[in-house]
Amino acid sequence: MRNLLKLMFIGLFISATPSHAVLKREAQIRYQTQQGPSKWYKVQVNFLTGQELSTATSSLRYSIFKSYAVVFWGENEATVIELGGYNFCSGEYTESCLPILGRSKGTDNEGREWEICTGIIC
Repeated sequence: MRNLLKLMFIGLFISATPSHAVLKREAQIRYQTQQGPSKWYKVQVNFLTGQELSTATSSLRYSIFKSYAVVFWGENEATVIELGGYNFCSGEYTESCLPILGRSKGTDNEGREWEICTGIIC
């Protein structure tokens, strides 16, 4: 129930926040399975800094030195992916924070590995 409330709060924050505070991008994502990578899924990805996500969830669970991707699959269903590397964005995730080659990797809270492609070719 607590996680459900957090997801609802994240959803409200992302939808009610001005467009410059949360970077929303169409992207393709896939996750790692025991047999290898899954197929690519075309979804809207919400990119945030740890500071933005901590504010959205009213918690200190997210590192201010990291960036995150949030994908909403359906009502009250979301995946929060901690992106690899350090966040070089100061407080707010913008276009300039996206990886130069259009690909980033990360891990969700269940330990599942994800790949996100914002480039033209995935």
